[in-house]
Amino acid sequence: MTANKSATFVNLLEPLITAFYSIWGILFFEWDVFYIVYLFWFENFIKIFAFRLKAGSVDYIRSNDQCLSARESSGKLIKPLREIFQTRLFFYFAYFVFIVIGLGLIFPFILPDTDQTLKAVVSFISILTFKNWEFNLALLLVIANEALVYYRDFKVKKIYSKANPFPMPFVLERADIVLHISIILTGVFVFMQKHPSFAGIFPSIEASAFYMASAVILVTIKLIADVYEVYRNKSQSVKELKMEDEKEAVVKDLNGL
Repeated sequence: MTANKSATFVNLLEPLITAFYSIWGILFFEWDVFYIVYLFWFENFIKIFAFRLKAGSVDYIRSNDQCLSARESSGKLIKPLREIFQTRLFFYFAYFVFIVIGLGLIFPFILPDTDQTLKAVVSFISILTFKNWEFNLALLLVIANEALVYYRDFKVKKIYSKANPFPMPFVLERADIVLHISIILTGVFVFMQKHPSFAGIFPSIEASAFYMASAVILVTIKLIADVYEVYRNKSQSVKELKMEDEKEAVVKDLNGL
């Protein structure tokens, strides 16, 4: 029981640290919704390449029923896994183009004055060219977490059967859904800030402050989704262990007959 609590605590650390640093960036570095949506995209993009590393393992191939067909002689991924990797890579490239054009190029020019627009464009360029070191630290946290998960679950615990987070190319996972919701809500926030119907609701709030507050909402949604995923996986693991214990008990009973 203590081991389960310890594992749950460790699994909760990453989303808590990432959420805390994101809020810190919003409050002290003036990150807005673009920063947060791009951070979400980057996290999912890294997961795709982590899957590529996992799926290239012989042990992974052998442990998954869907992968029991022989590997190609060239040592590349077998066809189903390669298709998953390529499909998701294509879609996340499309997301990147949409985020860059929609949020990075169009978003700054709807700000109310030229100074804010110029500041937003400069910030946008600094993020894409990895010159914003405060934001780079957030990206490094994402990479470090995925590397830790890869080493802990795949290299140490040998959990090959759970190494594939993408069972089908077009299945939306929890992280995909959060990214979609974040993009949609960003559009809603932009509409609310610009539309005259909402002018009376936010009369004294500057556009930059409004988008920073919107970014806090996106981080909160992501944190709730991550925490839910941790406890859902914990519950599933407990059920699987219980089933394994019941099977072992049945086998012992049969051997005792």
